[in-house]
Amino acid sequence: MTASALIAGSAVLLADVPAAHADTRSVTLVAPGTVVYGSPTFNAVAGDAVIFSSSEALTADDLDTDVDIYRRDGDTIRLMTPGTDRTVVFEAVSMDGSTLVVSTDEAFSPADTDNDTDMYRLTGTTWTPLTPMGSGRLAPIRLEAASADGRRVVLSSNADLTGDVISSGGDDDLYLSDGTIRLLTPGADGDNRYVGSSSDLSRVFFTTSSQVVPADGNNYSDIYVSAAGTVSLVSDGVGDGDEFVGSSTDGTRAYTISRDPHPELGDDTRIVSPDVFVRAGTGPLQLVSVGAQDSVRFGGTSADGTVAYFTTMTSLVASDTNSATDVYRRGADGQLDVMTGGASWSGTSVPKSVSADGSTLVVLTNNDYPSVGDQDHADDLYRVTWPDVGTKKLLSGSGERPVEFEATSPSTNDGRVFFSTADALATTESDGTPDIYVNENGGVALVSDGTRPERAYFLGASPDGTSAYYETFAQIVAADTDDLLDIYRSTSTGRATPTSPPATPTSPSSSSSVPTSPVSTSAPTVGAPSTPAPAIDTTAPTGAVTGPSTQRAARSLRLVLSCGTTEACTFSGTARVVVKDPKDGATRRSSALPVTTVAAGAQTTVKLKLPRKLRAAVRTARSHGGDARASFEISVADSAGNVRAPTFRITLR
Repeated sequence: MTASALIAGSAVLLADVPAAHADTRSVTLVAPGTVVYGSPTFNAVAGDAVIFSSSEALTADDLDTDVDIYRRDGDTIRLMTPGTDRTVVFEAVSMDGSTLVVSTDEAFSPADTDNDTDMYRLTGTTWTPLTPMGSGRLAPIRLEAASADGRRVVLSSNADLTGDVISSGGDDDLYLSDGTIRLLTPGADGDNRYVGSSSDLSRVFFTTSSQVVPADGNNYSDIYVSAAGTVSLVSDGVGDGDEFVGSSTDGTRAYTISRDPHPELGDDTRIVSPDVFVRAGTGPLQLVSVGAQDSVRFGGTSADGTVAYFTTMTSLVASDTNSATDVYRRGADGQLDVMTGGASWSGTSVPKSVSADGSTLVVLTNNDYPSVGDQDHADDLYRVTWPDVGTKKLLSGSGERPVEFEATSPSTNDGRVFFSTADALATTESDGTPDIYVNENGGVALVSDGTRPERAYFLGASPDGTSAYYETFAQIVAADTDDLLDIYRSTSTGRATPTSPPATPTSPSSSSSVPTSPVSTSAPTVGAPSTPAPAIDTTAPTGAVTGPSTQRAARSLRLVLSCGTTEACTFSGTARVVVKDPKDGATRRSSALPVTTVAAGAQTTVKLKLPRKLRAAVRTARSHGGDARASFEISVADSAGNVRAPTFRITLR
């Protein structure tokens, strides 16, 4: 075996999928798991390559049995961490895959004279220290973010890494390192938490309760930006504290949510509810969700930050004639448009992806649009492009079960959209469990295997979307000889053909800046229903499952169960925790969630206890370069017996 190895017998071809009118797809085992070495760990997609970790020696230059990091391009596997004798933990990778950020207690610098775990940048065979060497510190250092080229990182620690920290309480501070370490949070005497940054890390956003500048007039958590050695206030600095929700790629426009009233900006102060605000550089704060009288959620922004999306139940334009949660677009010129109007039955809409130019939205909604054959009241994915907001393009096929959005790749107006559903949208799908699909060029194609009962979990996709990665316990190819969790790649050999009928634009326009006809007392429709609406209640429950997507393996995990405003929701289901340890193999534990009823319009937090042994297994696996994930398969029912099945996943740290 050479240093760049091929895995024989690791690929199969999936036959044509007539129902989806899709071309043949090639399915490849990325890395074999074995009973001796356990499952490989997916790390990231970088360009056309996939980065993963394994304790198995997959190439001739891997001479130890500790965890190493590999790169697979096509059918070629290359060791990215040669010459190591101890476990190397993946932290980040550059977009082109040429530079790694890793943690290890092995010394790759003459200054590294302790046994602490340090962080390095690895380009080719050059190791550059990113954390202090030889300090003998006791406090951990955590990676918060890495620049797109992998050369700079943001670190957090309650250790004083530069000698500039003024806090005496052992609170976290943030640092920027490219080999030279600089304090990002000077003057912030409190716990400082990273919340976002520009892609090159030239602007780093954080929250703190410290009053760093005179304009900060409260003792609550506010949002600051650190740029070019200067710390500036982003949020309003008054009231009860604010939440950072996003920024432009270059970090010059930052979006926040605040409950603080701002009548001078056009904020309706009759009802105290969250609103979306934006600040460009050091300019004045601006209100994005002008006129909204109920809870508002941020939905995303264009790459330059000039276009923003948000959701609200308030009707802000004449064509929004219902009280459902709709998605609105605030353009660069201030124009406001409703993107999800024109439904024959209106439910709840959630933005999932915004194109780089801000014109196109992928939205998950249980609205019904009969002109494209959607009358099931279940969650579906649509693409809506401004200014033709009346045209809704159904992305998730003609199934009746809810779908789960996975990713868009690339983030353009016609990029591929990946999703999961238990519906059999292809003739080859016969296992009855959720599978992964892709909408490409208007057609739906099966990505995962679809013939085995083991579920496939989406991991990521290449920038152009032609290759998608997932993990499963299923043994799909001959080279997979164990029942461990393995990584597979599904590659499209051609684009699918459209299968949905064209949508009919609505009239009048949904724009608030164009005159419209008098508002009808009934909800607008897109075309005419092909069949009369059923007399019985078949409305899918509007319950949702949310929570932090990354949580520490503490005594319990937190889930937020929320219900729409129509009627109460009853939640039940199963939690499955999988701990993948490169040295000790996989640990799995399943448990039933407590049956929980949530009142209409309310939400509640559920805590799932993690046994002590399972928490210890997570910590051990992480120290060995492994990872852990909790997945929740939930059933939400309403009083009429209608059921939907949202899923939710948490990465454990």
